Amino acid sequence: MAQMFDNIKVRHQKLDILINNGGKTYFMPLEKMKPEEFLEILDVHLKGSFMMVQNALPLMKASGGTIINIGSIYGMVGADQSIYGDSGINSSVAYAAAKGGMINFTRYLASYLAEYNIRVNCISPGGFYAGQDQTFVDRYSSKTPLGRMGDDYDLKGVGVFLASNAAKYITGINLPVDGGWTAR
Repeated sequence: MAQMFDNIKVRHQKLDILINNGGKTYFMPLEKMKPEEFLEILDVHLKGSFMMVQNALPLMKASGGTIINIGSIYGMVGADQSIYGDSGINSSVAYAAAKGGMINFTRYLASYLAEYNIRVNCISPGGFYAGQDQTFVDRYSSKTPLGRMGDDYDLKGVGVFLASNAAKYITGINLPVDGGWTAR
C-alpha cells in the first residue's frame, strides 16, 4: 500500500479523491460465524480503510480533497431476513457491524479532517443486482418503493457528485442509494 501512495506522490504530487470500497463477507448465520471470521471482515472493511486514509493524508493535507467511503444500508438498519428465504444465505452480522462502523468512521473523519479542506462522505448502497436468483430479486424488489434492485449506473452519479465541487459544502453525510429501502 505504501508503494502505491509513493507512486502517486512521484507522478502527481497530490491525491484529490480516495474511495474506500474494499469488502468481504461470509453469508452465514450468527451462530455459525467464528470469531476469526468476524474479525477478518472488520479488518478488510475498517482496518483497510483506516490504513488507506493514513497513507493518503500526506498527499491530501496540503491541497484538500475528498474521501468517499462505501457503507451499506445494513450499516443503518437491521436486515430483513425474509428476503433470503431458504436460500442458505443471509445477511452477515460482521458485515452489518463493519458497515455501521464505516458510517461513523466517515463522521469522525469529516470533523477531524475539515481543517485541511478534506471532505469525507459515505455512500450506503442497498441491494444491487449481481446475478442473484429471481426469487431473491423479486423478494428484495417488493420491499423497495421503487420496486427494483439497483444497478451500477445508480451509484456512478452519486460518486461523481460527491467527488465534485457541486458537493463542496457537503461533508460527514451518509447517503443511502437504496430505491427507498430505508425510507420505510
